[in-house]
Amino acid sequence: MRQEMIAVPEPTSPPRRRQPTAARWAADRFAALLGTARYPVGAKIAAVRAIRNECQVSDSTAYEALKLLEIDRRLTVQHGMRSVVLEPPASTPPAQAPDVAAEVRSAYAALGQALERLEAAEVIERQGEGES
Repeated sequence: MRQEMIAVPEPTSPPRRRQPTAARWAADRFAALLGTARYPVGAKIAAVRAIRNECQVSDSTAYEALKLLEIDRRLTVQHGMRSVVLEPPASTPPAQAPDVAAEVRSAYAALGQALERLEAAEVIERQGEGES
């Protein structure tokens, strides 16, 4: 029984990156203002209101941006109190995104090697049938 080989296309371009959310955009934009004269380190601010006014976003987007800024350690947030502007973390490098294109190339290479081994095994099998 002969099986047909399926050609696997090579990747032509790297996969597209996801667009940042409105909250991530607002958090990044507001983070650029933190530590400046407008929002100095140690200042206590009404963060949701400040983000909403500076970035012209809704309250829910501003709240999500506030959570992202807290995760990024740019603000401390305590319920019922104003947020405090922190120093930007200097020792922590930004998280590296996985190199998806390299992973795809590696998977295609492994698949190509497996196909070559399969074809070689089929050739050996056919040669063995011819000798019998």
